[in-house]
Amino acid sequence: MEALKLKRKTVRSAFTRLFNHLDESAKTEANIADDLDCLATFQLLGEKNNELLQLNEDILNLLMSEEINEDDIEKESRSAGNQKSVLKCAFCDKNNHESKECHVARNLDLSEKMNRLKKRGCCFRCLSNGHVSKLCRVQVNCGICGQRHHAVMCPDRKTVESSNSQEATESSIH
Repeated sequence: MEALKLKRKTVRSAFTRLFNHLDESAKTEANIADDLDCLATFQLLGEKNNELLQLNEDILNLLMSEEINEDDIEKESRSAGNQKSVLKCAFCDKNNHESKECHVARNLDLSEKMNRLKKRGCCFRCLSNGHVSKLCRVQVNCGICGQRHHAVMCPDRKTVESSNSQEATESSIH
């Protein structure tokens, strides 16, 4: 009887080890299958991402190839529907000049100009309303610093004006 118990114990032990080994193998195979599914999903996502990047690049190239300058936009907006265009300054709300030529704006600091433009929904680059500077397609170059904004919005404007007035004062003294 003792011998039978010993054999039974040995068989149970071997069976348990075999069962555990099979269980581990099944888990490993399931993990491998899950990993393969994840890998396939990542590959698919990578392909979709590449397609989106290509579309984005195509759109940017299209936008860049259709450069529009400020004069074209003004002509188009004035001729739209044969309506007479009314200029309205974004800084002082007067209708007799463009925002870029506003004398009121010349005396405002940059943050106040930006606040007024933001309040009216105007672009910081071209000073028109309806879009933001990040999406602005108008080609504008500052006469002071060469950056893409009107001179009235130049952060260097006060520095240039003060140095010019200082030079004028010094030259009149000498």
